[in-house]
Amino acid sequence: MAPFSYLHPLNRFCVDSDVSRIEEADKRTFATIAQYSNHVPVFIVGTKKDKLIAYRKMKLLEQYMEKTNDFKESNRLATADASKQADEQFMVLRDELSRLPHYKADGYCCLSKGLATTYEMARGFN
Repeated sequence: MAPFSYLHPLNRFCVDSDVSRIEEADKRTFATIAQYSNHVPVFIVGTKKDKLIAYRKMKLLEQYMEKTNDFKESNRLATADASKQADEQFMVLRDELSRLPHYKADGYCCLSKGLATTYEMARGFN
């Protein structure tokens, strides 16, 4: 087999994970994909997870500091909860996308500043 002969085209569709609604442009993009390249796999990439986590973490850190008065523990708890909330918000966005006409996604991930590994991206495929 020739090098890279096993690679297939892939549409990567990026959405801001820190936004909780679908834009009209997103709807048009899925319609275009359905019309012209419905045979090509589509991978949904939620971007700006770091921004969403930072926003949530600041609110949570304040709450945990009031409860524990221990910055190290509060920071640990706030970071974990903020990441979980960011993932949950991305899942809500993903579910909203799935209700669009012409929606097609063969995989998904949510990442921060291009730090996703191949493994993280691939595990979204079912």
